[in-house]
Amino acid sequence: MFRRHICSNLLSLKRQFSSASDIVKLSYTEYGNGNSSKKPLILLHGLFGSKSNWHSLAKKLALDGRKVIAVDARNHGESEHSSVMNYDVMATDVETLLDNLNLDRVVLLGHSMGGKVVMTTALKHPERVEGLIVVDVSPTFSSSMGLENYAKKMHDIKINQRSTLSQARKDINRQLELVVKSAGVRQFLLTNLVEEDGHYKWRLNLDAIIGNFQQILEFPKYNTTFDRATLFIGGTKSQYIRGETTPEIHRLFPKCSIEMVQDAGHWVHSEKPREFLEIVKTFLMEKNL
Repeated sequence: MFRRHICSNLLSLKRQFSSASDIVKLSYTEYGNGNSSKKPLILLHGLFGSKSNWHSLAKKLALDGRKVIAVDARNHGESEHSSVMNYDVMATDVETLLDNLNLDRVVLLGHSMGGKVVMTTALKHPERVEGLIVVDVSPTFSSSMGLENYAKKMHDIKINQRSTLSQARKDINRQLELVVKSAGVRQFLLTNLVEEDGHYKWRLNLDAIIGNFQQILEFPKYNTTFDRATLFIGGTKSQYIRGETTPEIHRLFPKCSIEMVQDAGHWVHSEKPREFLEIVKTFLMEKNL
């Protein structure tokens, strides 16, 4: 059982410093009945992703009665768009969502960009985070791995509005081949092509993503630490968690453990879903989360 919502991020008194342009409506899907005493689990996707990326895993994680909530980040999925896009405002998005849902303490899980959002949230507001799971990203500057070029190519593509949606996707797929060599990644990007009022469009705010791309690659500087249970999950074929980044991981998250999934790349949860699910469930059980 799951429910989809659009949640308005209203300013609380403690956020009077935020400008009106920082307020966005976040879309989320809720799984499970929440009857369990287990802490709610909030799932955040990576760049170019959406809450639907977590659908299969979220259903399985909610089978024990835990409330699981998959969220669309600002400028992604069905959430509102904003020209402002950095980890500080995205962490505020998460905290405000928790306020609006009357959730005091939760477990956060995020992949890639979403991983940086949940790390920022935990470091800024540790009182709201009972446990943390970070998927294939480190609290350091990340290589773009060509992702900015993907966004620019998507932005420049002229979509044939006279074709069917299926034909439009085939045409765009051919154009993306020039920059995006992986067929799987192209299909992932194409999930963002939608039809709205008879018009085909990208549901991503590509202008904001391109304009803020440097900030998406970076990670804020912190002298504080998050001292609760933390798990980093990486793929052995990925470069985002490696020897050079582990000192900073351990500095900011001293109680963390790191699990590397064999033969998995950056999209660990989709490439190795069974192994990923088992690692997450074991962590939640062992840490009594």
